[in-house]
Amino acid sequence: MLDEKDLQAIDQLIAHRMNIIIESDVTPKFNLLAEGIQDIQEKLVSRSRVDELEEEVKFLKIMVRQMAERISTLEKAN
Repeated sequence: MLDEKDLQAIDQLIAHRMNIIIESDVTPKFNLLAEGIQDIQEKLVSRSRVDELEEEVKFLKIMVRQMAERISTLEKAN
């Protein structure tokens, strides 16, 4: 049977190998994921800008509708 020293040595060996796996495989993948997220965040438009654009579009829709009504009225007058 294994004694306490043997169990501790096995535990240290497993921990060391796990650290190697994490450093060589997992950490680089997380770094790539973080870079991808950063790229996406840089391309995102802020919520306030989206809200501003929504208001502008609403205004433009109203203006287009009014102009279409005026054109229709002018066409009927002729």
